[in-house]
Amino acid sequence: MNFTDREHKLYSILHDINNQISVGYLALQKFLKDNPQASSDHAISRSENAFARASELGRDSARIMRQSSKIDPMEGLIPFNQASSTFEDRYKEICRRVDITHTLKIDSFSQNQCILFDEGKTFRADENMITNAKAANATHVDLKFSNHGDYLHYSLKDNGDGMDSQTLNRVLLGSHSNKKNGGYGLRSTKEIIEKMGGYFSIDSVEGEWTEISILIPIVQNNK
Repeated sequence: MNFTDREHKLYSILHDINNQISVGYLALQKFLKDNPQASSDHAISRSENAFARASELGRDSARIMRQSSKIDPMEGLIPFNQASSTFEDRYKEICRRVDITHTLKIDSFSQNQCILFDEGKTFRADENMITNAKAANATHVDLKFSNHGDYLHYSLKDNGDGMDSQTLNRVLLGSHSNKKNGGYGLRSTKEIIEKMGGYFSIDSVEGEWTEISILIPIVQNNK
């Protein structure tokens, strides 16, 4: 059974809601990591629990819709460990060509933790993001792959010029493509990630840094 237009729209809305919840939850986790004393605050603790529960409900709703249709075929589903085996050489090649240094950290993943993966498209997305960092005068990028259980969290943080809030909002809305100010190529990168069922967000401080955060759903393959 294929999705009707109404079901497609509902799935898209669920995807966007879960995207915003997940991004907010990650931002709260980062705040608590930077300000450990705040974890004892009752209001913040309740907010953290609410974010976690809302994110769980959003994932469950989207998962049920995917399972009841053919919108999300499993072709291309491979263990993350298999996908990541080429990452070190990939980033060395891209960063060498762009002339920028990098560090790479990858958490441990089990063999049954899988993602939908397209080698060519993800290479293009990585190339876009690192080229973007170089265009913003960055000399270094930190790349991290973190295991969040239901999600793979990929972050790329550079030490470039950063963006002001107006430019950042235009980039997030997909209406900014000025290479000088760091928007070049990000729209296509966002589209690639969303076609993988993922979520894409950007945070930036003008004159200091830009960080791209990507969440990719992890599928437990127990076969």
